[in-house]
Amino acid sequence: MKTRAFLLLGLAVVGCVRNYEVQRHDWGLIESGTKVYVRTHGGDAFELDSFAFTVSALVAMRGRRVSPAGKSLHQPIQIPLDSLAVVRVRRSSPAATAAIALGISALATAQVIMIADSKDPVRPKPVPRPAGGSCPYIYSFDGSRYVFDSETYAGAVARGLERTDVDNLDHIRLVDGGYRLAMANELDETQYTDELSLLVADHPSGTRVFTEPSGAARVVDRGIRPLQVSEFGNRDSLLTRSGWEVVFAKPKGLERAALAITARNGPILSFVTAHMLSLMGPAVYSWYALMNTDSTSRYEMTEWMREETYLHVQLWNHGSWHPIAALPAVGPSLSKTQVVTFDLREYAGDTIRVKLEATPLVWQLEMIELAPDLGPATLRRAEMLRAQTEDGRDVTELLSAADGKYHVALNGSRVEMEFRAPSDAGPVHTVLARTTGHYYIAVDDTDRSQLHVALRIMTDTQFARRYFLSVWDEAVAQHGSLPEH
Repeated sequence: MKTRAFLLLGLAVVGCVRNYEVQRHDWGLIESGTKVYVRTHGGDAFELDSFAFTVSALVAMRGRRVSPAGKSLHQPIQIPLDSLAVVRVRRSSPAATAAIALGISALATAQVIMIADSKDPVRPKPVPRPAGGSCPYIYSFDGSRYVFDSETYAGAVARGLERTDVDNLDHIRLVDGGYRLAMANELDETQYTDELSLLVADHPSGTRVFTEPSGAARVVDRGIRPLQVSEFGNRDSLLTRSGWEVVFAKPKGLERAALAITARNGPILSFVTAHMLSLMGPAVYSWYALMNTDSTSRYEMTEWMREETYLHVQLWNHGSWHPIAALPAVGPSLSKTQVVTFDLREYAGDTIRVKLEATPLVWQLEMIELAPDLGPATLRRAEMLRAQTEDGRDVTELLSAADGKYHVALNGSRVEMEFRAPSDAGPVHTVLARTTGHYYIAVDDTDRSQLHVALRIMTDTQFARRYFLSVWDEAVAQHGSLPEH
């Protein structure tokens, strides 16, 4: 589809009143006197024409609160930077727009606004997905409709916890030499996606491609099912560890093996995450800032998440269990297959014993196989041709590279993308989506009285498990079913 692109500098000359989002690193360069619209993660929205950005906050001096109730500001208020979901320039005069263009030339170069031709592509309705979950949803076009195919970068609940995720797209199909995707925010959160790229892996017929916890893709052959699978621990209590012990017959003559583990998170994980952030009240924004700026605190948090939310994989050898991998959260809406590779020659005996261990209720195992590991997959990147939001904005540049320029998606946002397939794609191939980003859940940031509970949760594992078991049981009893995020 042909488009005409105008840089922000061109808009300054003609005095265009088009809205556009300002990236976080350029917030402090917006001059007071420019009219801006800001929205917080909690849903508060303001239109401001007098303000100042400090190191940690936006000081709003003149303007009006437009949500949840429209009223003018009668005195300055401070809005923590880490509570801001989006900052948009709105209805600027020609002089003000020119001032912005001169003051933030880097933004003017990067922020391209596309005016699309009136002829739009056909937009099939997506296949419904289960309720609940967290993080962005990716829909693949299968030739006739969009099918829910990926729930990506789960658990990245702050900018400092951002991560890259690589997911198989099982439903995507090649149509007229290309692929089509849609990425949607259907939850009460703000999602920041730095990159969404499409990767294509060719591989021999009968083999498969899956990703390791690191995101690296590997080719595996057909696998064997276990001889025995048994659960251990109390699946209805958070006070102990639980999981599965799995026994495989050891394949003869095989040197490298891969465990292909298909699992998803239980709904308690999203529930616990939102509840813990709400316990912090207004201090949650200080916690976000700490995650963003303090490497020690960020490391301690990621280690806590690894221990409490990951699926830990161990192998039995020489009389004891040996950890070999930990699988990060994948979300509750779709299962995901991840592979863990190891040297089979290091394990004696006729069987291979595997333990999958986690905090109870956090993981649901669907299938596990032992397969020959055929080595790393060769990935080629499909060219992104177009990425357009539901309101017609072109965000191709924002999504095409991991460069710190984010597409910011509020609840109800949707981006449709087109990619050109590699010209020499083989007859058997797997398509994967690689995404980098983070998100902020809309939480209750008004209660100051529970901060001590949140702090204890972070330092006392047994208290945390007792506490969350209590609030989970209460929520289930109140709702009559598993509560949704």
